Parts: sequence; structure tokens; C-alpha cells
Amino acid sequence: MNLQSFLESSTGEVAAWVSNLAARAVATVISLNPKAEELDREMEELRAISNDVSEEIRTGELENKRPTHQTQTWLSLVGKIEARVDKFRLSLQQRGASSEGSSLRSSYQLACEAAECLKEVQRLKTQKSDLLPLLIQAPPPAVVELPSSSLYDNVGAEETLSEIRSLVEGDEAPVIGIYGMGGIGKTTLLKAINNEFLHRGSSQFDLVIWVTVSKELDVHKVQEEIAVRLGYSRPGKGQGKTLTEHPTDRVNTLRRALSQRKFLLLLDDLWEKLDLGAVGVPFSSSSDRNGSKIVFTTRLVEVCNRMDAEWKVQVPLLDQARSWELFCQKLGRGEDQWDPSVRSQAEDVCKKCGGLPITLITVGRAMAGATTLGEWKDALKDLEGIPPGLGDMEKKVLESLKFSFDRLEDKSARECLLYFRPLPRG
Repeated sequence: MNLQSFLESSTGEVAAWVSNLAARAVATVISLNPKAEELDREMEELRAISNDVSEEIRTGELENKRPTHQTQTWLSLVGKIEARVDKFRLSLQQRGASSEGSSLRSSYQLACEAAECLKEVQRLKTQKSDLLPLLIQAPPPAVVELPSSSLYDNVGAEETLSEIRSLVEGDEAPVIGIYGMGGIGKTTLLKAINNEFLHRGSSQFDLVIWVTVSKELDVHKVQEEIAVRLGYSRPGKGQGKTLTEHPTDRVNTLRRALSQRKFLLLLDDLWEKLDLGAVGVPFSSSSDRNGSKIVFTTRLVEVCNRMDAEWKVQVPLLDQARSWELFCQKLGRGEDQWDPSVRSQAEDVCKKCGGLPITLITVGRAMAGATTLGEWKDALKDLEGIPPGLGDMEKKVLESLKFSFDRLEDKSARECLLYFRPLPRG
């Protein structure tokens, strides 16, 4: 082939290639608007799918479930393509408003971007079906916040709380017993310890476990409460794994799970010795404990001894100054708001409460609207009308309950108080 023939042949091929390229470019430009419309439809469907996934995640979080890593990655990619499509739509709008809006080059670039975005949107829609399961059971939180009243508004309780806190944080007392009469605030103190670990984000323990024991000791119930904090579901509730009903297997399951964690076990309202081994709590030796601790509350110092508590903390009654401070807080009255004669009578009512926080709070709230000397004299008389033969603690609690009942003006409220009469709590 001579040079002229070669050039003629090559020129023809180049011309055909350029012509084909131009035709494809023109076709791409022509497809811009249809592609943009299709992209809008597909993106709207993807957003709907993404919203459904997000809603399922929010619902799952109520059951302590979390999205899988695949689900999280998919949602992240959806977010990125949403931003990219929004940017494309903005560029398309600007092109329409620009004097260069009709340029072939800008139209071609936008058409290519529309095609790429559409491909990614369709890929993510298809990928959604591969995300099963969307959620998995999340590990139990290290601490669960407990609803609690304020710590007597910090009247007289901070010193005791500080002592307990130091013992929990130290190394010398694996088992700590908190004792004192009913209504003195042991449960409030124990809840404060629990919630402190949540609020300050301490990493001292892998898991803080709260169990309310109460007078009728039920080992099965104690095991269930511990199991729930370990990630098990309650029988008949939830879809997760449940603790076996076989007694020996229950003990072994809990023992294995707890031995892998450094835990703080908070037992509220013990009335007798709790056999930790029978529950499945590995605490028979130093090697078992692994830095774990047990703190319990009880009315009886004998229970502290039977539980082999290395340290006992007595929750004392409030002295007169602190009793008066708490009493005035519940009355909603400051030091400068008293008539001298009325104050003297109110102080006698406060003394009658015997330094017991629950009585001071109950009577203080009931007397919040009292302003006359006669009202305070009547109150003192009512508090003295308790039958003999009761222990000091029972007298104080009964006094406060009867006192509150007598001052309920609404009949329905009185009936409710009678229905929800006192339960045996610490």
C-alpha cells in the first residue's frame, strides 16, 4: 500500500471514529433530561427505603438492638449519594439560568454525572436486600440509670455517700454492707452510687448490676435480674436468649458470664443472708472476684455479719439541725419566714419526727400550707396519737402516714392511700 492509499484509509477511519464519538456525545446530551427525571424517581425511592431502615433502627434501639456494620455503611453511602444528587440538581438549575446553559460541553458533563449517580442509586437499592439482618442485639449498657429522689436535697446524706463511694472505689472492701432503720434512706444512697457511675462515665467496672431483693427472698428472681443485665431476655418477653430453667445450668451460666467481667453488684433490701454461690455469683475467693464488688442494704446489722461484709456503714438518723433544715425545705419556708411562736411549735413537730428522713419529708409536705399556731398544735397532737406497743421505727413511719392521711381532703385520694398501703421496703 502506497502512502496516499494509507492516508486515505486512515483518514476515513479517523473520520468514522470522530463521527461515532460525536454521535454518542450528542446522544448523551440528548439523554440529560430523561436521565435527570429517572434519577429523581430512583432517588425518591431510595430515600423512602432509607427512611424505613432508620425507623426500624429507632424501634430496635428501644429493645437494646443496634444496626450491623453493614447497615451503618449502607446508610452512610446513601447519605453520600443524596448529597451528590443534590449537587447535581443544583448544577442543572444553574446551567438553565446561565448564559452558557446551552453549551455542549456542560450538558455532556451533566449527562455523564446523571448516569453515574443513577447507577449508584440503583446499586444501593439492590444492595438493601443483602443487609439482613439490619439489627443485632447490642451488649447491655455498663450502667442503667435508676429513678431516684434527690439525696434528701443533700441534707446530711453527702457524708455517708462519700464514705460509701470511697469504699467502692478502694481495694480493701470487696463486700460492703449499708444498714439502718427503714425509711432512713439506704435505697436512695445505693441508687446514688449506681447513677454516679453512669454520670461520670467511670470505667472501674464492666457492669453495674442492680437487684431489689426484699423480705421474701426469691433466688430465681435474683438470678433473672442479673441475667437481664447480662443481656438475656425475660421469659416471655423479647426475642433474645433467655436463661435456662434448669437450676444447675442457671447457676453455671451466670457464673461463667460474671467471671468474664469486673462487676459491681448492688443488692437492695436484704433481710437474710443471700447465698451467692447458689445464685451463680463467683465470689468465694479472691481469684473469683477479679476486682468485682458487692454492696447491699439491710435493716439488720446481723445480715452484714452473715454476708461477711468487710465493711459496714451505718446510715444515721439526722441530728436536730439537719432535721430542721430538711423539714423547712419540704415546708418551702426559709429561716426569715417564721412567726416566733409558730416556729417553736413547728420545731416540736420536727423533733417528733425523730430524725427519720421519710417522716420529716412526709410531715413537712403535709404541713406546707400551715400558717397558724392552732394548725401546728393540732399537728403535734395528731402525731402523738399512735398506739403503744410498736417499735421506734414503726411508730415514726406510722405517725407520718397517718398524719398525711388525715390531711387529705379528697376522698378519692384517701382511698388510694389505703389501697397502696405500705409495702416492706428498706
